[in-house]
Amino acid sequence: MIRAAAAKDSLRLTLTAETEEVSLDTDDLPAEGLVLQRSGDPASSTSPANVTIDGRGRTVDLTGSTPGALITVGDGVTLTLRNITLRGLDNNKDGSGEGENNAALIKVVGGHLILEDGAVIRDNHGGNGGSDYAKGGGVYVERGTFAMNGGAIRGNAIGSNSRGGGVYAGGGTFTMNGGEISGNTIGIYGIGGGVFVGGGTFILDGGGISGNISGPTSYGGGVFVGEGEFTMERGTIRDNKADCRRRVCVRRGHVHHERRYHTRQ
Repeated sequence: MIRAAAAKDSLRLTLTAETEEVSLDTDDLPAEGLVLQRSGDPASSTSPANVTIDGRGRTVDLTGSTPGALITVGDGVTLTLRNITLRGLDNNKDGSGEGENNAALIKVVGGHLILEDGAVIRDNHGGNGGSDYAKGGGVYVERGTFAMNGGAIRGNAIGSNSRGGGVYAGGGTFTMNGGEISGNTIGIYGIGGGVFVGGGTFILDGGGISGNISGPTSYGGGVFVGEGEFTMERGTIRDNKADCRRRVCVRRGHVHHERRYHTRQ
């Protein structure tokens, strides 16, 4: 295994085509944000570069002076997180906008993200809608894949006209096999308190989506399917809140399910 450290003043870790395994410690993760990418043409590589961050129970905070994604996973990179808490900006106590973030805590842009047991993405508070900063309080998937095998995405909050308090799946595939998406909120006219599917694919095969809240005049407290596809095979969606469709709201997408699933308002 190759060990590589991201310099404290560096916001970008570029992995060469020969890199196969990289292990990062929490001390290697700059609070200003880290971009993981692969040099050259990622399509020319036979396998992705695998980056693992095992925090051993530690917490990494995004600093208030540099809002944005704490980690961006680019083309040709697979990032696995376990036993680590990533905490976003949560100091907008007076409603002034100070301390608000302008992006999801993790952005997947062509790469692959894997959440394992003990990985927590929490307390990222964003602004109001209309652009990227209001899409996905916890995780934003534009291209690539996101597999949630365990852990939690909770306590994230974004403002009015927002999409996906916990996860925004605008493209690629989000598969939830375990863990929880809970206690995330979006403001007035928001859509998808827990998960917003806006062109990607969401497969729920385990875990639970609960206690998420969409504000007044909102839709889909648990899951909102605007475009794309939602398949529910196992898992639970319950105790979410929204003015319309507390559990699952479908506008133009497609929903498939089997009898094994359980939803409850």
